Amino acid sequence: MHYYIYDKEGKRQGPLQNITSVQWISKYYETGKAEIHVEYTEFNTKYLQKWNRIVCKERNEILFIESVERLAKEIVVLGHMDNLEDRINLYTLTVRNVEQSLLGNFEKNKRGLDIVIGKNTGLPGKLDNASDTTYDTLRTMAQKYCRLVGYGYREVLKGTTLNYFEIYTGSTKNKLRFSDKLGNLISQTFIEDISDYKNYAYVYGEESGSGRKSVIVDLRTKDEPRMELYVDARDLQSTYSDASGNEQTYTEEEYSNKLKERGLSKLAEARKGSSKFEFEIEADDKKAVLQKDFDLGDVIPCLSFKFNLFTFARITGLKFVEESNLQTQVTLELELIEVQESAIKMKGGGS
Repeated sequence: MHYYIYDKEGKRQGPLQNITSVQWISKYYETGKAEIHVEYTEFNTKYLQKWNRIVCKERNEILFIESVERLAKEIVVLGHMDNLEDRINLYTLTVRNVEQSLLGNFEKNKRGLDIVIGKNTGLPGKLDNASDTTYDTLRTMAQKYCRLVGYGYREVLKGTTLNYFEIYTGSTKNKLRFSDKLGNLISQTFIEDISDYKNYAYVYGEESGSGRKSVIVDLRTKDEPRMELYVDARDLQSTYSDASGNEQTYTEEEYSNKLKERGLSKLAEARKGSSKFEFEIEADDKKAVLQKDFDLGDVIPCLSFKFNLFTFARITGLKFVEESNLQTQVTLELELIEVQESAIKMKGGGS
């Protein structure tokens, strides 16, 4: 892949030089990050500075430089693929439609932040229980609410517009297949880790003792044992100040919905990574071409004869590893959407 440096004013300065190693990790629900090693050149020394950015030409993704290590023989650059951690939400936001709520709130909280808020594309994802939030970073808000409705977010170079923030969603690619029998699914890793997994939350809000307000959030699937979580949400108050500064009180239903949303958010954190499927793909594979046939956020059928597993999985991470004089390795990280053990015994499963 090709990488270009942009200065803090957003002006493109030229291609990154003498690259020896790159780990470029794109994420769907979270903020991507990268680690880049380069040799010393006059250009690299001048422009690899904090506040500058590196753009991956092929993906239009932006690395905001946060750390520059100047070692004996090389420069090491680290950063994240958004600058949303630089602003906090100073306003009480009630989130219903996730795209509409976040775009409007981020525009309101820019305060000079170098970012362009994208257009509302009409994504329908809504929270069943409206959620209020204040004083989170914009990054925390994007990760929290996008995950709840299955959306991703990114800050990219869009056309000639730098730092364009948008919320998006992948699609289901029923005609594609990743399979070890097809040869486009290699170096497989299947992880099931329930050490921190929870599916049943007791959420307790304000007040104390037997009068403390509470709700139960139950996300168990059929035949799944109960794995309980306690959520202390006493910070959620039933009273609030409106735009005029007058004190208002939520109805019982409204307050219960706030507690339910907190429970859903905490359960989402506890369930993250409990079932994860990773594999490398052939960079030159013609059956499924990255960025042409599929990309980050898409849902694809995966058939692993090695693990006797058929699953629909969402691509939640892409890891590109480039070393000098070696072919780029591409690893997919997937979140399992549906798992049917032994399903690959049906009809041979390879097509």
